[in-house]
Amino acid sequence: MPFDRVFKSSTGISAAVSAALSAGELRKIGHRIYTTDLQQPLAELVREYCWDIAGLVAPGSVIGYRTAIEMKPTDAGVVHLVGPSKKAIDLHGLIIAVHKGPGPLPGDTEFLRLYKGSLARGLLESLKPSRHRSKVGLKSLSREAIESKLEQVLRLRGEKILNGIRDQARSIATQLGAEDRFAELDDIIGALQGTREASLEAPVARARREGKAYDPERLALFAEFHATLDTWEPVSRPDPVGSATAFANVAFFDAYFSNWIEGTEFEVDEAREIVFEALVSDRPEDAHDVLGTYGIVSDRERMSLSMADPQITWFKFKEQLLGDHGILMGARPDMQPGQFKDVPNRAGQTVFVAPELVEGTLRKGLDLLGTLDGGFRRAAFQMFLLSEVHPFRDGNGRAARIFMNAELVADGQKRIIVPTVYREDYLLNLKAASNGHGFGGFLRMLDRAQELVDRISFVDFETAWAQLDEANAFAAASESRLVLPPKRG
Repeated sequence: MPFDRVFKSSTGISAAVSAALSAGELRKIGHRIYTTDLQQPLAELVREYCWDIAGLVAPGSVIGYRTAIEMKPTDAGVVHLVGPSKKAIDLHGLIIAVHKGPGPLPGDTEFLRLYKGSLARGLLESLKPSRHRSKVGLKSLSREAIESKLEQVLRLRGEKILNGIRDQARSIATQLGAEDRFAELDDIIGALQGTREASLEAPVARARREGKAYDPERLALFAEFHATLDTWEPVSRPDPVGSATAFANVAFFDAYFSNWIEGTEFEVDEAREIVFEALVSDRPEDAHDVLGTYGIVSDRERMSLSMADPQITWFKFKEQLLGDHGILMGARPDMQPGQFKDVPNRAGQTVFVAPELVEGTLRKGLDLLGTLDGGFRRAAFQMFLLSEVHPFRDGNGRAARIFMNAELVADGQKRIIVPTVYREDYLLNLKAASNGHGFGGFLRMLDRAQELVDRISFVDFETAWAQLDEANAFAAASESRLVLPPKRG
């Protein structure tokens, strides 16, 4: 007879189960629990089917305590349930721990053969101190973890949902014997909303109360990138202080390609006339984008300013960022030049930092930046920080590349310029880093883009143009590939 992949034997099927077991068609997981899977290691299988197994072992129980909040086994492999009697069953490393308590309450929902405890219930249960038992561990979460969870709800789902959790917790507190724990929960929520003076332990919760709320998931990603950069050995590509002409020429191509990436496309001749000959274009907004970018990246004083300088405060960083953006987007008032975004933005499936978290997240990122050594490391971090936060309605990529190259210029290193032919490599590697797929590709891409600049002579405009053309810099990515010129003597 056919069996489910994981099932419990009963009187009606016991004979068939015994026959299948003898024939090697089943494996035993635990008392009367079997599987038809003959290949997967049982330790892996029980983790994968933890809810099915929990429902077979303790049907009708409520997923409670920390498990109702995390909805996964603990690191030690424990699933915490609430039922009529206390027991703990170990099945190949998956521990089903049933704690004595009330059955389903309002807000709990049916889930396979179990009930999923509401978040309100899980929070109230987890606020109850618990003793560490060697087999099942702690069934509760720390005060800090609970505060972080509530801050996450407020950040991602809003105040209305958070208030609903509080209301639901109030309505079931008596049935759980948790009136004192509800008072504690009420204080935490009030402190997060700024209506109570209760103390908070979680850094993310304290930051919100202080008006410095940040995106903890993005901060974790920045910390991971920071750790990668600490072990990355960039190639030193010194850029001796040269002539004003060479500085202007490299700044031109910096501005030209940075705008092309964003869809502001001009032929080189036309862009050259806009920048150097004040050509009045029939596309004034686009022309201003190029001219505004050039005005910043050709300013030696601005481009010699490192945001990692110990004298740079958060307020100076913010002033510089908003000021640069005001110049970049000066011809586009609908993009709110010089102001942080007031509406969420996204690119494909990537949702950037929420408007109310922009300043706090940038502030935390600036703290990390100051602990990095070397222009390339700081440049890469600046670029990724601004790209991930996406603090403006538009102009984010250009601002990120300005801050990136300012770190390099300030450190006496060659700039990073992403040519048209390299656009897809740039975007794909940036996306991979953003999605947590590693930073190696992103850093190698930046390194190659900097190596291109190192091999071009910008002393003469025509020469630089010709060398970039020979490198296929102006070609579409679908038509060609970047070919680095020979190293200059």
